[in-house]
Amino acid sequence: MFVYTPPGYDPQDSNKYPVLYLLHGATDTYETWYKVGRANFILDNLIADGKAKPMIIVMPYANPRMTFAGKANTATENPFDYTGELVNDLIPFVEQHYQVEANASNRAVAGFSRGGYQTLHAGLGRPDVFKYVCAFAPAVSAQRAEESFKDGTYAPADTLKSKLGLLWLGCGTEDFLYDWSLAFAQKLDEQNIPYEKMYTPGGHTWMNCRLYLNEIVQKIFR
Repeated sequence: MFVYTPPGYDPQDSNKYPVLYLLHGATDTYETWYKVGRANFILDNLIADGKAKPMIIVMPYANPRMTFAGKANTATENPFDYTGELVNDLIPFVEQHYQVEANASNRAVAGFSRGGYQTLHAGLGRPDVFKYVCAFAPAVSAQRAEESFKDGTYAPADTLKSKLGLLWLGCGTEDFLYDWSLAFAQKLDEQNIPYEKMYTPGGHTWMNCRLYLNEIVQKIFR
């Protein structure tokens, strides 16, 4: 993983920071949000302008137990699911080694494409862990969303309404996942789950991801 620390971060002092867990897409790695997404430059500039709260960003390698072909190791294993590793391994490691606030109000999760699927899986499934959930062109079909609400993968609507501080969706209008994003939003509407959305021109690109990251970091931890 890569870890971004804000200007002035000192591991020896008592100041603690909120954490954004930022997940990449299926064909990317932990380096992509830094090398292509320019997350560090976006945060440095917004923090300097007073538009974003100083925060730590953790960018992990989020290809869990899967081959490049996308096949799981066992017939029952979900090759997309990253929630267990994120909640049980990564978060405790970060909270042990970095100066962070260890509570849901100071945790956000966001991701692009397959990482958007993982974001919704983890964030809507564990609102006790994450208060802010932001998905960029998430690879979640209407059928998958409906199943996730029915089978308990996502928390009940009333729980999400009471615990989430922000549920945010972004997608390009020319993105091949745009229809899925609209269908997912409709599922939220059907259950009266509040969310914010941002639909922009363009396709399934990191240029849009930069726009979405710029947008959401100004909203979280406020």
